Amino acid sequence: MNRNTSSQTASTLVVHTLELRHDYSELARLGQWIGDVAEALGLTSRDAYRLELSLTEIVTNVLDHGDLDHGDLDH
Repeated sequence: MNRNTSSQTASTLVVHTLELRHDYSELARLGQWIGDVAEALGLTSRDAYRLELSLTEIVTNVLDHGDLDHGDLDH
């Protein structure tokens, strides 16, 4: 039985949030935010690129297909 709990570290959850308007010009702000978060997390340039590519695709899909009048997605 290990009684030495001082060597065990607790995980800390850090949440990064960004609110965007339903406007394609917000993609530039998204890119800057992703860069800042990637740097804060110490991501490699490859992982930062993958994160930016994924999130940009997701947000672009919401902008393309989101229906602001009805609060749902086009089908």
